[in-house]
Amino acid sequence: IVKIMPGAVHEVATSEFGRILWEKSAAMGLRRNLGDMGGTRYQGIASSKEADSAFKPLSRPHRADWPTLVIESGVSEKLPRLRADARWWLENSSGDVNIVLLFSILAAAQTIHLEKWEIMSVPNLQVTRLHPHPFVMTPTQTDQVDIVQPIAAGGALTLDFAKIFLRQPVQGGLEGNIIFTTLDLEEWAHDVW
Repeated sequence: IVKIMPGAVHEVATSEFGRILWEKSAAMGLRRNLGDMGGTRYQGIASSKEADSAFKPLSRPHRADWPTLVIESGVSEKLPRLRADARWWLENSSGDVNIVLLFSILAAAQTIHLEKWEIMSVPNLQVTRLHPHPFVMTPTQTDQVDIVQPIAAGGALTLDFAKIFLRQPVQGGLEGNIIFTTLDLEEWAHDVW
């Protein structure tokens, strides 16, 4: 078995994104409310997996508690493989992982394809007696941004506050959805290169 270790571009992409996430949380007064789980290994239904980066609210205090946000990053890694990773996290966590971000990085072209995945209710196209419900919960890509250095196309990336912190934001305060503006994403990509 040959294990290929992540390189600098991979590490900078995940760590810098995490740093910006932490700064945005701190600006809401939640500096100590979001735990960085790094590459902790989690046991799924039939296999285990390590994220490139993962975060969970401190309302999940136990080491075995799943993160609410997972980042999977691949440099020159096939996008179908990253999408399979997103499905693994969303399907194996019994609903505990709420958001998976995928970073597909092509270093030579200096491009980053970013996808956000969540569990969504979608029409059941195969209604049967065994599966009579008209809707099913399934991992679904809910957003994407393409960054071709230095321009981010696709707009801002919004992370739902309640899906990360497992509570509603305090009204009238600093708390709210975490928004990575186009400028944030362009500066992040600049740091990656």
